[in-house]
Amino acid sequence: MKNAIEEADLPVSPIQVLLIDDDPNSPLTMGALLENIVDSLVHAPSGEDGLKLLLGQDFSAILLDIRLPGMDGFETAELIRSREHSQHTPLIFLTGVAFDQDQIKRGYSLGAVDYLLKPVAPEILRSKVAVFVDLFKMREEIKRTAILQVQEARQTTERLRALSSADSPASITPIRQRDPKSFAEIERVYRGIIDDYLEHLRLKKDKPRAQMNHVISRLGDLAAGPRDLIDVHMAAVEALTHPLPQGSAIAMAVEARLMALEMMGCLVEHYRVGTRQPTRQGDTPA
Repeated sequence: MKNAIEEADLPVSPIQVLLIDDDPNSPLTMGALLENIVDSLVHAPSGEDGLKLLLGQDFSAILLDIRLPGMDGFETAELIRSREHSQHTPLIFLTGVAFDQDQIKRGYSLGAVDYLLKPVAPEILRSKVAVFVDLFKMREEIKRTAILQVQEARQTTERLRALSSADSPASITPIRQRDPKSFAEIERVYRGIIDDYLEHLRLKKDKPRAQMNHVISRLGDLAAGPRDLIDVHMAAVEALTHPLPQGSAIAMAVEARLMALEMMGCLVEHYRVGTRQPTRQGDTPA
């Protein structure tokens, strides 16, 4: 069965660079130079037109000519940086005249990351834009991963609730009440598994399958139900996240839910293929 990450069909943002320049030859020249680096070079002949395009699109970088009709490059840059949507987009100033120190200082104060002298040297333009394209791709991948993890976490929560509802609180005594020593032992091992499992997610290391199977086997020996696994999981996550800053604690809790879902599936499979079934209060374990 595919998980949410494999099944998700999130849109992929195109790699675009915005060129704000009133020179009618610039789009053709720049477009040819960046052909193999970006998906498209979007041209705006004025600062006003550039600002309109920035309202509804994401760009890997902005190439902004200083000398523009009407609103000049510095005024345009100031408005670009005043908008939340574009305040962190890399901004490279273009100019056909030699820079002076006042221009350079003003540009950097407005958030420019570099200046390029026109006509632009092809290799310099390509290398600088390529860096920002790579950064854009990384940000998009981080954003995409975060969205997918939230989706996965929501599905995990729903499945855990559904599985847990199969246990009637009135008919089963939780392990943490009937055997607190075993519960504490399992929870301690489970904590270590979470650390290893998160390394698997982040660094593509092997899953701690032996430890996971050990915990499932112990839970099976104790005739645990879904609620018991949830109790162990929550206790382990609480112990691990308690000393962490709030942001790190939330991130760990979200990622750990993916492991909880897998462990729940392992527990269900353990009972499906084995002879042992969860024992109701008053039953004799098989």
